[in-house]
Amino acid sequence: MTASSTFKNAFQYRNFIYASDSSLEVPTSTDRMEALLGRIDWATSGNFRDNVDYPKALAKVISSEPILKAIDVERKTGRHLHVITEENMLTEFKYGRSLLSVK
Repeated sequence: MTASSTFKNAFQYRNFIYASDSSLEVPTSTDRMEALLGRIDWATSGNFRDNVDYPKALAKVISSEPILKAIDVERKTGRHLHVITEENMLTEFKYGRSLLSVK
């Protein structure tokens, strides 16, 4: 909720929030994800193997769990989300799935 109160566009993927005041495209099909990921020059982007189809592999991983808007997260949790401030920072750890939990 904190990101969506600060930025025009905010989304959650697993435990990662990405936000921007600029429009963010949220690809919903694996074909579209593959097309976007295919624009990356994997050969010069780091230590990647030549024999892996990175766009296809990443699209499969990303599409395995939905990309959510704040309202979707609120529905999923069944409670009102909090805006994290300096006065209530512990709220950030009050709820949520542990990074170490297996699901």
